[in-house]
Amino acid sequence: MTYQVFYVPGQAWAQSYATQRADGQWVSQTGKTLSEMAGDHPGVTLCTEESALDQIEALTKRAPILISAERFMEALECLPPVNWVREGSTQSFKMSERINGRVTSIYVRLGSEYFEFADLITIPHREAVRICYEAAPALRAVAHSAE
Repeated sequence: MTYQVFYVPGQAWAQSYATQRADGQWVSQTGKTLSEMAGDHPGVTLCTEESALDQIEALTKRAPILISAERFMEALECLPPVNWVREGSTQSFKMSERINGRVTSIYVRLGSEYFEFADLITIPHREAVRICYEAAPALRAVAHSAE
């Protein structure tokens, strides 16, 4: 079954699930139509729950940043890690607590450098490593120019 929701693009949440009345009109959980919802929430649209979740998660994701070894260890020891992998000179884990939907903070070690970013909790270790490896040169350049 595909669920419909009222969603304002750019927000980190859906306004309401929608149900279809016998007359074909979609209404919120409180019985408001799309036009009535728009009065309270300008820009509101009717879309699938999956579409809203994809948009919300895209807003929640964050690009990698360089962090200290101390910050990495603090995150590792904060909550039980999810999918903690140590492979060669790389390491990654994900926070068990989500930021929004399926998005969580992900921590990666590449040799002696440490990174944090936010993405889907389902991405595998090698993908997390690839994301940080590709971002590392630009992050290093910014760090060196700030010194």
